[in-house]
Amino acid sequence: MTPQEQENLPAPEVSESPAPSAEPKKERRESFRITKDENSKKLQILLSGREALMPDGTPDKIIEVTLIPSDAYGSEEKLTIRLFETEVCYESTVNGETRSFAAACSPAELEALLKTVSEDEAAASPSPSATPSAAPKASAAPDPYLESPPPQDEELK
Repeated sequence: MTPQEQENLPAPEVSESPAPSAEPKKERRESFRITKDENSKKLQILLSGREALMPDGTPDKIIEVTLIPSDAYGSEEKLTIRLFETEVCYESTVNGETRSFAAACSPAELEALLKTVSEDEAAASPSPSATPSAAPKASAAPDPYLESPPPQDEELK
């Protein structure tokens, strides 16, 4: 083949798609426990949306939140929040019943609120390692239920 004939041949197609990643997208997970009613309400208001099916695909981040009721008779609620690029979806589980929702907030709004709430929750309940050990202190008076009084050497008259 002459050099002129080689120039007239179509150029081989070059794929410009990125090479497949050797490792799959890593799922980021975070967990929170919320015990304060005010913080639970703030989160529920922000997440308010409509009941919907979970979207297909791998979320950018999964946040698991447990809402602890202040009422002894209240039910614990578990939220599994999935953050995608531009949307927030979550599953709410109460008493074994799970429902899916599309939240009305953006991922950035949710993350900002969770940061504020987690700081508030951490301030309310100091970590066990930060507090000194609460060892029982010996009292000056003997415990009447644990010790019997010393015998008295009084003679009956």
